[in-house]
Order: sequence, then C-alpha cells, then structure tokens
Amino acid sequence: MKKFSQIAFELATCRQQLSEFHKLLQDYQFLLERDKILPFFRERWYLSAFMGYYHRKISRYDLVAFEYDLFGDFVCDLVVGDSVKKSYCFIEFEAAAVNSIFVSKPGRNTPEWSSKFERGFSQIVD
Repeated sequence: MKKFSQIAFELATCRQQLSEFHKLLQDYQFLLERDKILPFFRERWYLSAFMGYYHRKISRYDLVAFEYDLFGDFVCDLVVGDSVKKSYCFIEFEAAAVNSIFVSKPGRNTPEWSSKFERGFSQIVD
C-alpha cells in the first residue's frame, strides 16, 4: 500500500506548473492517461496538491499520494489531503480527446455521455 507524502505547498511554484499544464493542453489534442497525464502530474506535486481546492473542506494541501490503493481492489490516481482537517480529495484521471466526455449519436441533437466518461465516473462512484 502506498503512503502519503507530506509537502509544504508553494503557490508560486504551483502557478508555474499551472502554466506548464496550459502549454501541455495547447500542444496536444489527445492525451493518454498513462503516457502523458499521470507522468505530468506525478512530476508536478504542487499542481497536483492544488487539485484539493475542489474539496471545500481542504484548506491546506499538504498530503499527496499517487496511485493510492483503496480496499485492495481499487487504485485512485491521485489523492490530496489536509493533514489537520483529515479531509481528502480523490482524483481519477482519464484520457483526453474530443469525444472523451460527449459523443454525438446519429439522429439526435443532444450528445450523450461517452463510454470513457461513464467508466471514469463509475470508478469514482464504486
């Protein structure tokens, strides 16, 4: 079982890493989870930790774990935690492409959820 690493969050470094993420999104129209996304975030701990911002009970981003084991059968791509409040944000990455979230169906005006999105969502719900 992997453990959490403790970090001292640095906002200035996080901003630089956010700029690097912006460049990554500009440079690639398609990003594979294992080839690009996970390695990118694994090398940028402050940007990864900042993803804890999405959890309203996390105010300090001082714990980070990549590929964290859950219940022996599941692995979460990234977990960010607040060591004082004991709050955690679980993040699951998926590949990024034009049709990663929505897909068009013939004869329909409204797009549907893609199978990739539904798979990722079900991993979180499970």
